[in-house]
Amino acid sequence: MKRKNEHLPHEIAIDGEVGKLTAYTKKRKPVVATFDAMDRPLLEKFHHWRAVWSNEFDCQLVESKDLNDEHAVRTPVAAAILGCSPNAPIRHLNGDILDNRRTNLEIYDVKTQPNEYVVNDGWVEMILKDRYGRPVGTCYFDQDDLNLVTDGHIWRKKSRPTGQPYVVNTEGRLLAYLLLGVDDGFVTYINKNPLDNSRKNLRLEALPKA
Repeated sequence: MKRKNEHLPHEIAIDGEVGKLTAYTKKRKPVVATFDAMDRPLLEKFHHWRAVWSNEFDCQLVESKDLNDEHAVRTPVAAAILGCSPNAPIRHLNGDILDNRRTNLEIYDVKTQPNEYVVNDGWVEMILKDRYGRPVGTCYFDQDDLNLVTDGHIWRKKSRPTGQPYVVNTEGRLLAYLLLGVDDGFVTYINKNPLDNSRKNLRLEALPKA
């Protein structure tokens, strides 16, 4: 007899060139992930497909939970199909995390993908993305700094332990440092918004002496 919160066994069905993997939540609600029919053998290598809620994606996703050397390994459908690490940053091109056809999947390398910019009258918006290529914020700076900011740099949004956001390039250099031409020091954002990197909003203060 099934325990109250135990996942029901998954089901796999093929309809022409498309396969459907039906997995269940703990409340026995079905969640269907689609895939290319030819990839069925890759999914059948895993035995315990289940539907779980993902806070990172804010939706239900389908993953396996199999034991490897007595440790549970959770593998999303996309990772099983691409044969990559379960933690690889796989991007679903149409935004549907349950659509796991190969044409909808790519391993996204945020360190090699140029930022997107929107040029306005005197200022620029920089679109910041997460490891899956999803927009997670916007940074602002003066239009006169556009060439400096884009010259070989790719920028990411990070957060301090306090939750305060900041912007660094792939080498870890703070955007404000680049704009101010320094390598260290304490930056004060006058309007208290560290995503506003317009020159009038930046003030550099010396580090306190030890």
